[in-house]
Amino acid sequence: MHRSRDELDRLQRQMTSERHALDEERNKLRTEWVERQHKRIKELEAQFAEMHKRFDENVARVVEAVKERELRAQVEKTTRRKMQDIRSEAREELHAAVVETLSESQADLGIHAASPDAVGAERLQPGAKIRVRGFSKPVLLRRIDGSSAEIEAGPLRMKVALDEISGVEEAAPALKSSSPAAKLQGVTVTSQRGEVSSYDEINVIGMTVEEATDRLDKFLDDAALARKARIRVIHGHGTGALRRGIGEFLAAHPLVEKYSFETEEHGGKAITIVELQR
Repeated sequence: MHRSRDELDRLQRQMTSERHALDEERNKLRTEWVERQHKRIKELEAQFAEMHKRFDENVARVVEAVKERELRAQVEKTTRRKMQDIRSEAREELHAAVVETLSESQADLGIHAASPDAVGAERLQPGAKIRVRGFSKPVLLRRIDGSSAEIEAGPLRMKVALDEISGVEEAAPALKSSSPAAKLQGVTVTSQRGEVSSYDEINVIGMTVEEATDRLDKFLDDAALARKARIRVIHGHGTGALRRGIGEFLAAHPLVEKYSFETEEHGGKAITIVELQR
């Protein structure tokens, strides 16, 4: 009996010792786990801080790149406009010199231009052959632009003041086609009926691609400043070169959201509708 009690005491002490050992092991494991988690958290925090730093650096580089591109684009745009203005001024000076030279030559030869009479605006239609002071022969009227007219005299194209026009030699040929697209050839359209009456329009018929895109660029800037939602570009059919050139220009323009051709009933592919960025 005494031996059995001693054995029970021994077993109890052994169990107590093992329980203490298990508690110590559990505490040790818990401590190690906590330390590992703390270490992992610190590593993640360091990685996050590094990622945040790289993100800020990338954002800064992108912002600088965007600013640089915008500045470069603005400089290129300004330079292009200045060059166009210089070319236009030089062309106008050349045309003025040509007209002056022709006038002086005619005066030397004893040729006097007819005294200018007021010519009704309704008679000054694109395609008409008109008489202009300084020219011995009729010239072709291409279009009216405010107080001036663009004329074509052989290989020369130039602008003259409306009061330089002394008469109409031959009226503009009537267009046989009744379709809206055909009527657009050589005609400056200022308004349309119905749903398109609210569109702002620019007519570039008869211009080169460079001339048309330069004028369209300024027109888009003005439309954007005026918060216009859309504009219409009247370029006609022709060979299609002007239409394609304008399309390529619009596709790369930062102010353009999208563009498409007008409906057939209002001109079809002779007119491009441009929707501006909001």
